Amino acid sequence: MRELEGRVCSITILIAQRNDQLARTSQSSWDQWWTRIYGLTLGYGYQPWRALLFLVEVVLVSCVLAVVLGSHGALVQTNKTATPGRPCTFIQQFSVGMDLNLPVGTSLALAFGALFAAGFAGAISKK
Repeated sequence: MRELEGRVCSITILIAQRNDQLARTSQSSWDQWWTRIYGLTLGYGYQPWRALLFLVEVVLVSCVLAVVLGSHGALVQTNKTATPGRPCTFIQQFSVGMDLNLPVGTSLALAFGALFAAGFAGAISKK
């Protein structure tokens, strides 16, 4: 247990050092932008699980939006269903959220999945 606490403390210190380094050094705007994204999504390589959390958040937001907007009349059944014009059920609204999430979600899934794998494998340096 103490070993885990020590590791968490070490990671927290390393992330704080990296944040301080970013604040103290002058970098190009591209490097600053990339470093901030890298810190936010992967914890500078020390917390690769963050990328998976971002992926889950994107999927949840799209589904919640579809259900909320669908319950306010944004989604209705088409002429090809047994009850055209009636509001969609919860499952149908949730499915629309997942379907609409596919193009964006697939791209983000690939990006966050690659970031997670690279961070987990240590392929991204932890300067």
